[in-house]
Amino acid sequence: MRLVVQRVTRASVTVDGEVKGKIGKGYMVLVGAEVGDTWFGRSRTSGWDISRAPEGVIECTTGRGTQTIYFKAQDAYAENFSVKTKIVPVTGEGQAGLYFLTSDGYEYVLFFNILNDYTVETANGKKTLNRVALDEHYISPTWHMDSVYNEPRTVSDDDEGIDVEVIKFGSDMYTFADGKLIACTTQNFLNGKLVAGFRSTADVIYKNYSHTTYTYSEAQAELESRGIYAVSAQAVTEGGAVELSSRYASEDKPATLTVTLQSGYEVSKVTQNGQDITANYKEGVQDGVFEFSVTEASQIEVTFAPVADAANISGNV
Repeated sequence: MRLVVQRVTRASVTVDGEVKGKIGKGYMVLVGAEVGDTWFGRSRTSGWDISRAPEGVIECTTGRGTQTIYFKAQDAYAENFSVKTKIVPVTGEGQAGLYFLTSDGYEYVLFFNILNDYTVETANGKKTLNRVALDEHYISPTWHMDSVYNEPRTVSDDDEGIDVEVIKFGSDMYTFADGKLIACTTQNFLNGKLVAGFRSTADVIYKNYSHTTYTYSEAQAELESRGIYAVSAQAVTEGGAVELSSRYASEDKPATLTVTLQSGYEVSKVTQNGQDITANYKEGVQDGVFEFSVTEASQIEVTFAPVADAANISGNV
């Protein structure tokens, strides 16, 4: 992206014979943007081969330094959306994944580790990965990094890279690898519109990439179609507090309920959509933490009661 500022006595912009804007004496700014730039001034880096972009193929041609490219302008500036791609290793080691940027400069990256130990060649001569290792990086405003998933991956003869999808829903990010939900994170700074793109420190190819914008209800329906449901929890009496690890859970990705008791109180009842699960809770809770799976949208309600006195002792000492 390049900007040229020129002082003028007058200037105008004409599109298809129609004047869209004009000024008298003042300054005119000529803006040159490329595929991969953002609409609010962030430029893609130089290490990308976009010659096959019309085919849905973009290659990161250098692993030296960090390379970033963005999806098409305002089409990819949305609050709820899905981003899909196939990440294919080429040469060298590093990381590659999906990159998200807020308009005020906060960054969120989902990086897959592209290591020689994880890169294999199939019987059909295609390069792929035999392990899914995902790291989460974000700057908001300080820098954080966490390893969120690391598991072996089954490789077939026709395998080529990892199919990756991220669904953003409000402040939640759901990451899928080969169709399996492998991570879900909630960050307050992600709530609102984001620009999506790719970031890489390794030589890789991104294939079959797409960006789909959702309404709130469309994003919710998309998650539920994959067995991921909304969960909520509340304390219905005094005596303690409850907190969920995520607003969504599934049968394969349980939610974590943390219960904090006030002094002199205990949990007397726990319900899930009105059904009593107190016995399950008391059997599974550890240090106030309880994991539960869902097969539908679920409301957890926790009732507290004063701890009954074990004994009444009276007399003179």
